[in-house]
Amino acid sequence: MRPLLVPALVVAASIGLVFSSFALADLRGTSTESPGLLSELRADRADFLPSDSGPLPLRGAIQSLSRGEGPAYDRPIECEASSMDHAQCGPARSPGPGALTRPTPRADLPSNPVAPSAPLHPPALHGAVAAPNLIAVVSASSMRPSSTGETGPAWDNVSANISEASLFNPGSPSLPTNVGGSEMAYDPVMHSVILWVGCSSTVCPDDETWEYNGSGWLNLTGNLGGAPSAREFPGFDFDPALRGVVLVGGFGSGATASGETWLFDGAWTNLTSTVGPIPNPMGVPLGAGVAGNPMAWDPTLQGMVMADGCTVLVCGANGVSLTWLLSATGWHVIDFGPGDGSGTVVAFGSMAFDVADGYLVFFGGHDLGIESSENWTFTYAPVAGWVNRTGNDSACMVVCDGTPPGREGAVMTWDGGVGAILMVGGYNSTSGALYNDSWEFSGGDWYPAGAFGPRPPAAFVPVAFAAMGPNSTAISPFLVGGRTTAGGSSNEWVWENSPRPVVEQVAPDPVDAHATTVVNVSFSPNTGSGPTVSTLVSFGDGTLSYFATSAIDVSLPPSLVARHAYSAPGHFPVDIHESDFFTVAGRSGVANVTVVSNLAATLNLRPTALDAGQAVTFRSDPSNGTAPYMYAWEFGDGTGGPLGPAPTHVYPAGGSFDAQVTVTDAGGGRVALSHVILVYPTLSVTASANATSIPAGAPLNFSAAAGGGSGVYAYSWGFGDGTPGSTLRYAHHAYESLGTFSVTLSVRDSLGSSVTTSLRVTVTPSSPDPGVGGPVLAEMGGAWLLLVLAAILGGSSAVVLRWNRRRTEFSPAPRALPSQSPSPSVAAEGARTTLEERPSPNQP
Repeated sequence: MRPLLVPALVVAASIGLVFSSFALADLRGTSTESPGLLSELRADRADFLPSDSGPLPLRGAIQSLSRGEGPAYDRPIECEASSMDHAQCGPARSPGPGALTRPTPRADLPSNPVAPSAPLHPPALHGAVAAPNLIAVVSASSMRPSSTGETGPAWDNVSANISEASLFNPGSPSLPTNVGGSEMAYDPVMHSVILWVGCSSTVCPDDETWEYNGSGWLNLTGNLGGAPSAREFPGFDFDPALRGVVLVGGFGSGATASGETWLFDGAWTNLTSTVGPIPNPMGVPLGAGVAGNPMAWDPTLQGMVMADGCTVLVCGANGVSLTWLLSATGWHVIDFGPGDGSGTVVAFGSMAFDVADGYLVFFGGHDLGIESSENWTFTYAPVAGWVNRTGNDSACMVVCDGTPPGREGAVMTWDGGVGAILMVGGYNSTSGALYNDSWEFSGGDWYPAGAFGPRPPAAFVPVAFAAMGPNSTAISPFLVGGRTTAGGSSNEWVWENSPRPVVEQVAPDPVDAHATTVVNVSFSPNTGSGPTVSTLVSFGDGTLSYFATSAIDVSLPPSLVARHAYSAPGHFPVDIHESDFFTVAGRSGVANVTVVSNLAATLNLRPTALDAGQAVTFRSDPSNGTAPYMYAWEFGDGTGGPLGPAPTHVYPAGGSFDAQVTVTDAGGGRVALSHVILVYPTLSVTASANATSIPAGAPLNFSAAAGGGSGVYAYSWGFGDGTPGSTLRYAHHAYESLGTFSVTLSVRDSLGSSVTTSLRVTVTPSSPDPGVGGPVLAEMGGAWLLLVLAAILGGSSAVVLRWNRRRTEFSPAPRALPSQSPSPSVAAEGARTTLEERPSPNQP
């Protein structure tokens, strides 16, 4: 049995006698980082700090209680000192519900260390009374933090899912049964939960190291090389400065607490020689170290803070009321423990850092002076030190004024999803009660979980001394193992809102068959947990997609994008199934997707062949799909754009061009069409004549040279003198009038292109031929002329000669010489053949 100890004030006076052998200067000297901190502490607490030469004065404790700084924070108690070592505070009272005197030692508490196969501390809980679910009388105006939404968090038993084989880690081993005296922390660097198994069903204390990475448990014990020796109830938390989980102290197999400091960052490293032993400037022997000491990272101090604890298994007077800081320069004592000022030394309390309010929160523990489980609440900030914020006195055994009943071995964590401290479970060594209640601490007040939100399920059995990390910012609070009325437990529980995936948008919707629709999913803030989640997307047509996505962050939930193409029209329900880091499942609502027939389109153009410079009109006509439709054109000559369904385009040069159109619709359909267009070069023509100046009446020959276009040409000559023109490529004309005439030539090809050119011809007066005799012939009366002409022509036909001043005409016309006959020719141009009149090379 634990030894019966004297009342707390007497113990405090005795401790003060021991303290007298140490100067306060020694206490100040323990903190090399903050030399002024304890000096300021001494000035603020001179009434109840140990003096340099005398015992701890009772007047300090009396003044503290009278100011309302004692167990009932802000509730002054009248105190009176009857002697140097005795004082009476408040009216005398008799034992009753909610008010117990200091009890005698319990018969079921061990007085000596027990066999290693049995739990060492706390005592066996077999036969302990489970406390009922308790509801505090709390006004509706003081709602607990997690009840501000439509629903609050609830406990989910995930043991059957994550301890066994999982989807991503088949064959994952189960945790050992009867996990107790263990500690746990989440490592954000490794994205894993690290569990130190202090006791299991086969060994106590034990030395197993386990990792949970979101897919299953991994037993790392046999693969780590060096590791801490077997121990239970060490301090345990993640240290951001050291980027690993720190383990401090703990009860070893010899029932003596260890003073070692270890770091786990994938492998164990003993830091004891680096950070130094756990100091004790107060003069109370620590033995080998300390255990049952809650520990948590304090971002305001940038170090790990550890408070109170025991030095041996049967604590008794071997407790320590100190506050330690592990900083960059090692271990330092920065203050007394939470019970400072009343002589109280506690072990197995609970502690976590309140991120919202910026201080450490310490609750309960086992009072080593009176062997009782306490319900004190303390907060610690660097300047204020430990402040007692207890809502009721330590004798409260049921819910009193909204304060949790006294307990030890409760687990406490900062719940980042709710923004409050969460505490659950525990054991009252005075009443023997085990608790399955959950509490939240925010703004200096306690709120019972379940008062304004869902209660823990009935299967959440009362438990004490479980494992739960002191900080649950990146994950939901996760509880493993502990001691129950039936012995040890390996159950795994998560306190969270179930994951709530949300289908934010399905686009496009409607969607074309065979086109891709995109499902955008988000995850509701403060739901689910972990650095990885597995997500199953059901598209409603029998198709499923699995995803492993980023964790749900309480401040910025991630999103997920799933893509799918439906093969047939119809209406399909899309929903999301999510399993978070701890396999807690959630499902979204259903989003119905409409799938329509495939998009189709045609491409037409007029004309299909053209000359450069002519306009061509394109037209695309879509069908099916989902309006509106969009058109993207490429004409093959480097031009194009979104020009609507019927654009017009002009090709400036000839060539072969691949014109394309891509039609898309609002349903994600896409059709690409193309057509090759032949564009002829620009039509051109040149007109020429055998002379540009000719006597009146003399014949003149014209010639046309066309190029470009389709190659099939029609000619039109205009001679400028009012006479009919010609449609021949080679034209002949004689002018009867004198002057300068503009001759025009127009050419048109088979595609409708035309071009016109012109030239000028000057007509001069004609003159008689002096080589025939001139006036002598005229005087001969004409007979001689006829004979001469008949001789020249060599013919027998009669020839009539008419003479005038301008021209001479023959009647009938003389027969053309063979060399002067026009010769027909055939020209093959493309696929067409034309018969043209070509001049003889000897023709003038």
